[in-house]
Amino acid sequence: NGYATGIDLSLEMAARDANIFLPRQFENPINALDHEHFTGREILSQMHGLVDAFVAGYGTGGTLTGCGRALRAANPKVRILAMEPAEAAMLSGEMPCCHSIEGVAGGYVPPLLSGAQLDGAIKVSSADAIAMTRRLSREFGLLVGTSSGANVIAALRTAVELGPESRVVTILCDRAERYYSTKLFAN
Repeated sequence: NGYATGIDLSLEMAARDANIFLPRQFENPINALDHEHFTGREILSQMHGLVDAFVAGYGTGGTLTGCGRALRAANPKVRILAMEPAEAAMLSGEMPCCHSIEGVAGGYVPPLLSGAQLDGAIKVSSADAIAMTRRLSREFGLLVGTSSGANVIAALRTAVELGPESRVVTILCDRAERYYSTKLFAN
């Protein structure tokens, strides 16, 4: 069950040990608020307020929800889109299954995502995410993980849909050293 199992286990442990602190990042509104006040504002500053779409995967939902709120407050017409693994497209109404895009869609739609005001979801296959992650490393020197590769694919698809003058923003949210021993860097 992915994230849900981990959350349940942490709650059981905390019930037995008063010294355990649970940040509850999947449901803590401060998670999204942080991204609204800081990450979202940084995007607006760097893009001079000109953003047509924001595309990102969701783990806790904090980045997508918070950035989406900040961007939508500045431009009510901005599109807020979730990237989700094609193999676990829960937002698209499908049953979750195994995928290789680590850090997103862990078999659980987090409560924070309910405030995201999403305009849709873009499915990216694990194979495509891995290929893009390798390309980002090889061609651009960006040592990121598969969720970043998947975000780039979803952002590129959105840019094609919106047209050549569109301004689409995504987040490269993970780093490669977590994956050196995985199939991502096998070759």
